[in-house]
Amino acid sequence: MRAMRRSILQRGDEIARVISQETGKPELEAFAHEVLVVAALLRHYERRAPRLLRTRGTNPGLLVHKRALVMREPLGVAAIISPWNYPFSLVGIPAVCALAAGNAIVVKPSEVTPRSGALFVEIARDALRGVDSEEAAQVLQGAGDVGAALVDAPVDIIAFVGSERTGIRIATAAAAHLTPCILELGANDAAIVCADADLERAARGVVWGAFSNCGQACVSIERAFVERPAYARFCELVVAEARRLRRAIPPTGESDLGRMTFPPQVAIARAALDDAVSRGARVLFGGGGEGLAFEPTILADVPHDAALHTSETSGPLLPLAAVESAEEGVAIANRSPYGLNATLWTRDRRRAGRLAHMLESGSITVDDALVNFSVSSLPYGGVKRSGYGRLMGDEGLLAFTRTKSILEPRLRLPREPVWFPYAKRGPLVRGLLRRLLSR
Repeated sequence: MRAMRRSILQRGDEIARVISQETGKPELEAFAHEVLVVAALLRHYERRAPRLLRTRGTNPGLLVHKRALVMREPLGVAAIISPWNYPFSLVGIPAVCALAAGNAIVVKPSEVTPRSGALFVEIARDALRGVDSEEAAQVLQGAGDVGAALVDAPVDIIAFVGSERTGIRIATAAAAHLTPCILELGANDAAIVCADADLERAARGVVWGAFSNCGQACVSIERAFVERPAYARFCELVVAEARRLRRAIPPTGESDLGRMTFPPQVAIARAALDDAVSRGARVLFGGGGEGLAFEPTILADVPHDAALHTSETSGPLLPLAAVESAEEGVAIANRSPYGLNATLWTRDRRRAGRLAHMLESGSITVDDALVNFSVSSLPYGGVKRSGYGRLMGDEGLLAFTRTKSILEPRLRLPREPVWFPYAKRGPLVRGLLRRLLSR
């Protein structure tokens, strides 16, 4: 883990350059959101994994003369199938969890961004000293047919990040082999902006959360519900922030936004924009651009049954809606079939806690956006149709292990109390067990 972390940091500029070339995002975003996220997770598990994976004792219950142990073992071979939007970190995160737990990995990067995934495997192989690194870390390039073949192979666990449709196919195919899966799928993440929020900060954060990587993040803010007393002012602030964004293709060191990654995703985002406008939505800012150059776009009056509210668009689109209360915004957000991430904007910590409890989401950020993904100790994953299982945190590491229970004698008796014959020991055993359980 340490060797891998040092190599990633040493080659960080090179990695960020490859990511930028493949995805069109600025190199600073690639470095901060991908290189540093993976390096931080490696450092976290350097310190945390030995404790989590150590064989531990547990209460033997009624068998006070025994020693009960829980052992963690690696599953074997982890198949990692990753998407194109964060092609280094969404290979690196599940791969680090798997490797730290002692597994081998087979990585299938997106065919849209093959070099970034291959670069991680190259770094992992260099760091895996003392083992057959070519066996312990492999990369398979190709499209969906390669991913399907990998799922059908005798792997021991599958970690997939991608679309809901593909995730369902993977889960169905894996079920035939009883292969466990970790699935991080679609999202339609909401921001809830309370009237008592610092509106200037909230506007800056929502614009960043909506338009970072051209909105092509699993945890992007895809819609914002604003309490009515703050709505008009918030709309003005968000549009003003969007006007300040600097765009360039290819991105430069001065640009905030680059391009979208590939044409099919542009088509999905354009269709969602057209659908909203056809239903009466107003475009407050943007909406233009040609090819992969999609302008950041802010809309108002988007009906709740529009595609922007019901499906994942993964584009630079931000619909704003007024609600009578934050609780109403939470109720609307919860109607979504997805539940990956949500953001809350309020100065009231107690209210934030209450709203966070109400939200049906795998992760929630208060007064910030996108950053949950950067905290290595926090488990990452969704609820509902956003998938199941967790990456990162303690749960993410332990997901790549199997539990083995061991019961061994602390005190060796010539005969166990519950062995045959029952006749002579029955009353004594019953009395002893009652006494132990009544304490």
